[in-house]
Amino acid sequence: PLTDNPISVITDASLADEISSHLVGQDIISGERLNILTEPYPSGTAFSIALAAAYLAKLDPAAIMFVMPATHHIVEDDRWPVALTRAYRLACSDLIALIGTTPLNSGNDHPLIQPGHDIKGIVGASKVARYFAKPTVAQVNRVKRMGGLWDTGAFMTRASLILSELKRLALESGGEDPDSTQRIADTASFLAYVGSDHWNTEDAAQLVPTLPAVSFEQAVLQASEELGVIASTVEWSSISTLSELDELGVPGPS
Repeated sequence: PLTDNPISVITDASLADEISSHLVGQDIISGERLNILTEPYPSGTAFSIALAAAYLAKLDPAAIMFVMPATHHIVEDDRWPVALTRAYRLACSDLIALIGTTPLNSGNDHPLIQPGHDIKGIVGASKVARYFAKPTVAQVNRVKRMGGLWDTGAFMTRASLILSELKRLALESGGEDPDSTQRIADTASFLAYVGSDHWNTEDAAQLVPTLPAVSFEQAVLQASEELGVIASTVEWSSISTLSELDELGVPGPS
């Protein structure tokens, strides 16, 4: 209900047909509203999200994108649309609007958010003081006492901001491959320019493996200063095994 535009799923080409038949076959979404984007080569989530952002930004330079990982489960009750509405307002202010949840309900290896100063005019919104892609036990214990939030993995932002942050962070990087995020952004923008019909060519399949296979959390969120967070109490779980899916009672693919 958030948009009249098609819902895009970005995935590996080998999973595209199965995902489409599952979503459409179980009446989760109509075929007309489902847009399956297949990556040229499976890489890290930094490239996946950059490619989706470049695709959407080509369609609409002012597009706001809402990203949800497939391996997270969020209980959809009245708290969820409230969080999304607030995140949308943050995204319109040119921030990457994360959705954090309390109480802390995940293992110590999940991304953790340390909220900073409040953002006026939006209830529960604050700038992110620090983002921990892979927090240590000591960091978890310390951030807990400071009102820390687990990152649900869901966020909203302008698609163009994803690409500009990847490029900006490349200029500030002092690592072994200082242009790595620049190359991710440039490759995603090039593929968006040529069109998704050309993503599964041999040339594209050879290009993408040369990029660093890094997570979006490590490549962008851990370094960006353009982060805001909406504090919520939505019930959220990270799913890493089929047994965890069974425990939630969530219907899986038949």
